[in-house]
Amino acid sequence: MPGQLPSQLIPFLGVVGVITLMPGPDTALVVRNVLRHDLKAGLATALGSCVGLLVWGVAAAVGISALFKLSTVSFLVLRYAGAAYLCYLGVRLLWRAKMDRGVVLGCSEKSARPETRKSVFAQGLLTDLLNPKAATFFSALLPQFISPPRDPVFSTTLLFAGLAAAAALLGLACYATVAYRARAILARRRALRLLDAITGGAFVAIAGRLAFKKN
Repeated sequence: MPGQLPSQLIPFLGVVGVITLMPGPDTALVVRNVLRHDLKAGLATALGSCVGLLVWGVAAAVGISALFKLSTVSFLVLRYAGAAYLCYLGVRLLWRAKMDRGVVLGCSEKSARPETRKSVFAQGLLTDLLNPKAATFFSALLPQFISPPRDPVFSTTLLFAGLAAAAALLGLACYATVAYRARAILARRRALRLLDAITGGAFVAIAGRLAFKKN
């Protein structure tokens, strides 16, 4: 019936809630940018990440992301591109952790410059656009919660994608706020360098896992 809620809405929200609570590369990037810059930079990173999720959701709704499920070559290209980008971010963070001896940016009360917010938005966006797990979520997991013909596939996919992106934005905003509140402790030079080292190492490890895991 038109206007009827999807039959698997509640189970889907449960799964999304669990996924939202699990920290991932985007969470580490948001927290790191809050401490290195300010709360607005962290929120810009979170927004970029969620826009990336929405792009995958729209792609799934029109059947594009299904190509990555059907085409091994397409999925491998996406996986290696994502691994390369995460490795690039990781190496940059590790290098910063090694070389940074300057002023701690995270303790400044000045807002991040507009170009900084654009840069961290792009980081969040690319982190999700090049994440094969996002493609898998929308092309393989999400359809399990759609029951045609009761649930219109296109509109239900868009609805679920919007809910997933909204939940991710809320979760990342919470992580950003907590990091901002705790930055008096966390934003010390040694803590920031340690955070960069941990985040960079995690990104490189994830990149290696993506690049070398078996299909």
